[in-house]
Amino acid sequence: MSHSRQLAAIMFTDIVGYTALMGRDEQKAFEYLDKNRQIQKPIIEQHSGHWIKELGDGVLASFKTVSDAVAAAIKIQEACNTKKDFQLRIGIHLGEVVFENDDMFGDGVNIAARIQAIAEPGGIYISESIYNNISNKQGIQTRFVKQEALKNVKDPVRIYEVMIEGSGLASSTRIITQSKPGNNQDKSIAVLPFVNISNDPEQEYFSDGLTEELITNLSRLRGMRVVSRTTSMLYKGTKKTIQNIGNEMAVSYILEGSVRKANDNLRINAQLIDVDNDKHLWAETYRGNIGDVFDIQEQVSRQIVDALKITLTPADDQVLVKRSTLNPEAFDCYLRGRDFLYRRTKKNVLLAIQLFQRAIELDPHYAGAYAGLGESYATFYQVYEKKEPWLEKSIESSLKALEFDSELSEAYAALGVAYFNKNLVEEGLAAAQKAIALDPNSYIGFWILGRLYHLSDRDHDAAEMFEKVTEIHPDFYPAYADLQMVYDRLGATDKSSELVTAMLDKIYPRYLSKHPDDDRAHLHFAIYCAKNGRHQQARQEAAKALELNPEDSTILYNGACFYAVIDEKETALTLLKRAVEAGFEYFEWLKRDPDFDNIREEEEFVKLLKRK
Repeated sequence: MSHSRQLAAIMFTDIVGYTALMGRDEQKAFEYLDKNRQIQKPIIEQHSGHWIKELGDGVLASFKTVSDAVAAAIKIQEACNTKKDFQLRIGIHLGEVVFENDDMFGDGVNIAARIQAIAEPGGIYISESIYNNISNKQGIQTRFVKQEALKNVKDPVRIYEVMIEGSGLASSTRIITQSKPGNNQDKSIAVLPFVNISNDPEQEYFSDGLTEELITNLSRLRGMRVVSRTTSMLYKGTKKTIQNIGNEMAVSYILEGSVRKANDNLRINAQLIDVDNDKHLWAETYRGNIGDVFDIQEQVSRQIVDALKITLTPADDQVLVKRSTLNPEAFDCYLRGRDFLYRRTKKNVLLAIQLFQRAIELDPHYAGAYAGLGESYATFYQVYEKKEPWLEKSIESSLKALEFDSELSEAYAALGVAYFNKNLVEEGLAAAQKAIALDPNSYIGFWILGRLYHLSDRDHDAAEMFEKVTEIHPDFYPAYADLQMVYDRLGATDKSSELVTAMLDKIYPRYLSKHPDDDRAHLHFAIYCAKNGRHQQARQEAAKALELNPEDSTILYNGACFYAVIDEKETALTLLKRAVEAGFEYFEWLKRDPDFDNIREEEEFVKLLKRK
């Protein structure tokens, strides 16, 4: 008996009033069942769904992605509205289920069924796990309904409704309105990068770190949509007005502030602004020493919760009082480590490793520092040195983080990167999915999930994941390269062409203006320039990369990609051999890398592939 456990979007549908109809007109009831199948089956299949079974007048289906499940539900309701024979209730939940032969079991199925049962006639009700994955999707409007204690479900579930066109029946007509900033139902917020007003510009890591910590804490509260750190950081130093920023990020509230840090003394200013009317809801100045920073974070978060009139559950309250560490020096090392890790160059990743190790020395139970260490090791392996010990250290550190905090998204994301590089697909998928479930803004989680889907020849799913990364982190150029490759494989030539133009004229230049010492980015840019006839610019970028880091295996590999693209085969093969000698080992990627199509039949290339 075959079975597998995986994350799935589960959809339950039910015909409204079917039991009563069966009692008075059995023939009509059976006709409705047949019409229901004719409506739903083709739509479910069109959206890559799996029709599991019928349960009386109900239908159980599963989908690989949340977007497909919601899109199918909308199409089904629209079809029912057009025919006007009967109405459906639809409930959708994202959860872990067990597939056994042609059936599906688990708590996720139970929750989807319970949500469906309380949906309005003609309505689509979704759980918060679904909402978190579609809240930023263009063209999908939702509203919060209520928090409900569902039968046989331990914790209350926050329920949302997907808004659709009127059902065609006066009793359940719905009107769609765009959510506008300032709408009382909309608990969406962006935390702008806190400004460093210390005399020392080197203290900027602390103001950026404080911003990230606040975003992380607020993101864990139910009923609040918080813009990701990476998106917020794009507005660092901006001269745009609050209303422009709020409209661009589609949020109702903005938190902004400043930090002055002198030795151990802190002064933090914070203010919460209602975007719609540019009104300050509150402003506060907090003073203390570095050891008070955890209490200040809690105070700021609670004042936001009060201003937005959010009701906290006991679990939410635990989020606010939770302390990742009580050691201020360890916290400072952690923030410095994160700052260096985000810079992604070889030297800075090594500095990040040292700082996370120091944080752990100061606090051996510091889960965040272990997670940062795990991500640093995985990044170093993936980008700079393909040696197995880096992966083993990454897995060990990430698992250690989970010993101290089993709900730490960053640890699961780091595990996903490590498992991806070891080609442990199932383990990598599980880790990346868990990272996303815990943090809907986990761009690393979505990116690794996309890469794992690509390795599994699920390129439609991979494209969706890479698209999500570019929404969350518009400066994360590897995701654009991966997305363009997948578009090509799918034959989406228009999308691919548009993306290449954006990469050449906007994405790479913007990134390199901020990170001129990123050797890998220079080479990626060179490859795209070469592919699109910008040969002089391509050679300049390639030369810059090899000048920055002439002995690095990944730079040599990417240099080989560049010269293969411009059809200088001998140079490409020379660099590729040097890359392998320097430690490049990711032969699975080499086998499918389209940049080597020009030299794939060369004898030296074939010999290289046979070495593994």
